[in-house]
Amino acid sequence: MNIYPKELAKISMFSAASVVLSFLGFNLPFAPFLKIDFSETPALLAGFLTGPSGAILVLLIKNLILLPFTKTASVGEFSNFILGCAFVIPAALCFKKCKSALFGSFMGILCVSIVSVALNYFVLYPMYFTIVEKNSVLKLYGSLFPWIKNLLGAVLMVNLPLTVIKSAFSAISAILIMKQLLKTKHFASAHL
Repeated sequence: MNIYPKELAKISMFSAASVVLSFLGFNLPFAPFLKIDFSETPALLAGFLTGPSGAILVLLIKNLILLPFTKTASVGEFSNFILGCAFVIPAALCFKKCKSALFGSFMGILCVSIVSVALNYFVLYPMYFTIVEKNSVLKLYGSLFPWIKNLLGAVLMVNLPLTVIKSAFSAISAILIMKQLLKTKHFASAHL
């Protein structure tokens, strides 16, 4: 991948925006180890405007900058990077092939949903349970959602819906922002 000054400027701008949006995020009151932020919106825009490698760079830069501020022993940043890639790479590739940000976003949401379930169940929660007791997390979920009895239930009833909502909001935001960006001379060469 050749990175030209114009693409480097876009990636830098989107990385900075992504970091700011991450700091504006909030932890869920019922599960303080889960965070909602919309920092994938700039990465998705980078994917649409510079390609998948630009989106990956935005996610990587953002998560490296956030590492010193971690409260999850880096599990959150690892999760954010992997799930962010699962969202923006398929979206950017579909956009590149089909020239439809809407279809690309839909495919990104579908892919991140599938990856989220597998990654949370098999990798992220087991990593997190090395620093927090598993039963305390499941008890917390069970006290709020009595129908959640095990880890798979928590992943399907809490993590999956949050992933879909967060990704859908990021996709809608990116599409709306991109429509405005395409009106400027700096981004006019891209297509929606």
